Amino acid sequence: MRLTLGRGVRIQHGARISVWAEGKLALADFVLVNSGAKVICNKRVSVGRETRIAWESLVMDSDFHQMIGSDGQPTNEDSSVQIGERVWIGTRVIVLKGSEIADGCVVGAGAVVNRCYDEKAALIGGNPGGILRRGIAWRG
Repeated sequence: MRLTLGRGVRIQHGARISVWAEGKLALADFVLVNSGAKVICNKRVSVGRETRIAWESLVMDSDFHQMIGSDGQPTNEDSSVQIGERVWIGTRVIVLKGSEIADGCVVGAGAVVNRCYDEKAALIGGNPGGILRRGIAWRG
């Protein structure tokens, strides 16, 4: 298990950070994990500088159970999560294994992120998440 915290990281009251035995969690400088948010790491989760994770959001890189296909092989391996710099994860967002969010993105409240969003400064929303707007910026 490895937990790396940058300068000025804030983990608010009631937030939950869980790093399992083989997990590697890195929160870069000035990351905020707000009240009730959960970051659960079994493999690797990386959160970039100045990113905000809002109330009751969930970030996880594993299903924490195994499904086996008809060939006897696992079908749902753990997969790293990469969240870029200055990303705003809105209230009650779910970020699932294998997801990537590019720098400067905003993920709208209640969205489910389950894939790679490599376009910077995009508004992501919905279930499953999709790009709703491009070329955005946020203050805060």
